Amino acid sequence: MTDHLRDLPARLTTSEVASLGRWSIRTFMRRRRTGKFLVEPIDRGSELLFPRDPVLRALGLITDETAPKAPPEKPRVSVDAIRERGARTVRRRSPKSGRDMEGAVRGARAAPALRLVVDTSAPD
Repeated sequence: MTDHLRDLPARLTTSEVASLGRWSIRTFMRRRRTGKFLVEPIDRGSELLFPRDPVLRALGLITDETAPKAPPEKPRVSVDAIRERGARTVRRRSPKSGRDMEGAVRGARAAPALRLVVDTSAPD
């Protein structure tokens, strides 16, 4: 793969794919609709994003021999497992003690709040 193709981002926008194919955006979209361009977009937000390597293969800019080797796959993280683990630790929290206890005295039976009293009278 040549240097300028290696510098492309991993996901290409619609305008980048159209410029690589030397098409207008309108022509590129028409080719997608008719099935002449078979690479499916990854993200369908406000602008379509296409994976770089399949686009370059579809345009004939790289072959399988010149394609870069894929890095080893990262371990997958299960969001549900993380949530479950976090929920389990909340349920197994140690019992409250001291002032945080549920049975702390409140209301009329509670001790009066401490007040700071300052004596401002002058000595006689």
